[in-house]
Amino acid sequence: MKRLSVVLIVLAMLSVAGLASAATYRAVLAWTDNSNNEDGFRLERRVGTGAYATLVTLPAGTQSYVDDGPLAEDTLYCYRVFATLGSLDSDSDPTTPGNQANEICANTPSAASAPTAPGGFQLIVVTAP
Repeated sequence: MKRLSVVLIVLAMLSVAGLASAATYRAVLAWTDNSNNEDGFRLERRVGTGAYATLVTLPAGTQSYVDDGPLAEDTLYCYRVFATLGSLDSDSDPTTPGNQANEICANTPSAASAPTAPGGFQLIVVTAP
């Protein structure tokens, strides 16, 4: 069984004008390699209540992966990881005792709205006394 943990990291990106910022997100995933005979790992992801799909296959001994996305704001992302050996996978059934740690989910934050720009800004040039 592989234990999976996830941390969502916020990366602020400046807009072209440099006045407003938008956020993009990525997921940093890490697990403990509990087997000594895998030939690799398969990492799966689902968005919201959708179906799981293979995100990436990784070589044996791998214990982390960065999903650079970019991940959408205010969205649920779930991940699960499997050790593989040929056509065999580690047990992933979450109803099997001890396998609940094989799936982890997190919501990306909602991006904050940029404040409304000030209005009525004027420059008046006057003669100095």
